[in-house]
This record gives sequence, C-alpha cells and structure tokens, in this order.
Amino acid sequence: MWICPVRRGVRPSVYGVRRDRDAFEAVLYREAVVLGLPILAICRGMQLINVLRGGTLLQQIKGGPGHWQQNPPTMHSHEISVTLGTSLADAMGQAVARVNSYHHQGLQHLGAGLQVTAVCGDVIEAVEAADADIVAVQWHPELIAANSPQHHALFELFVERAAATARTSISEEINLWPTT
Repeated sequence: MWICPVRRGVRPSVYGVRRDRDAFEAVLYREAVVLGLPILAICRGMQLINVLRGGTLLQQIKGGPGHWQQNPPTMHSHEISVTLGTSLADAMGQAVARVNSYHHQGLQHLGAGLQVTAVCGDVIEAVEAADADIVAVQWHPELIAANSPQHHALFELFVERAAATARTSISEEINLWPTT
C-alpha cells in the first residue's frame, strides 16, 4: 500500500491514497453511468462517487458511536436510520438497520444529484442518485450478508437491477436489427 506523504493541508488521518486506483475507479463509475448500469457502491466507493459529483469528505468523524469497530467485521457495530420510500429502504425492509463500520471519513457536502437515504446521527451512511441507478452505503454489507437477510437483500436488489438492465439492453439491441 502506498502511503500518502504529509503535505501542507493534508491531515495525518488521510492515508492510503492511491491515485491510480482513484483514476481507474473514476473511469469505471463514469462508464457505468453513461451505459445506465446499476451501481452498488460500498464504503470508499460511496466516498469516491460523492467526490466525483463535486461533494466533499469529512476527514475525521468525531463523536457518536464508533465508526471503526473493534469487534469482528461479521458483527454489527451501530444502528442507522433508513429513509422510507428509497431503494435502500425497499431492500432493507425497515427504517432501522444494524450495520458494521470501518471508516473514519464520511461525506460532508453532498455531490450533485445525491440524496441521503440513511444516517447514524450526523454521519451520512447511505446515498442514492436522482439521475442514475446508484445505491451507495458506507458500511460493508458484503461482510455480514451471509448471516443477515437484511444485508443480503442489498445484493439481491443489485442483481435484480442488473438483470433488468441487461434485459432492456438486449431488447433494444434486438429491435435495432431491421426485419425483412
């Protein structure tokens, strides 16, 4: 892992910056949006999307429940409040969820077109986009999905969205061929 050298204005809590990874993931994100593909962004992915859309990050979360848990990643750390009527709420099935947590940064100012869909106190835990098929979460559902139907449902939703996109794309492609 490349460790970012301390520069003027960069806090010591900002570490592990990988400009090559940022550039690669930015291209993937932009291409997925152009193609209309669904995106499920997890933790750093949510932060990256926010920044790519002109948002900012809070470099160090203070107070509240610990967002860098000490217990195993397959266990829950704290509760979040989920906004009803969102894709996240549809997948999770309720307005409160228990999540794991491994982040010291968070979203500060939202990027263009993003809407908050879950919080833990003042910390933004999930966002969705008004102009693209994006569900982004700050926690790690992939680490608890095997034992949590609520978190497994996030992946089921993503697969359903991807399958629907594939069916639509195939249908449009077939309709492009002239019939004789």
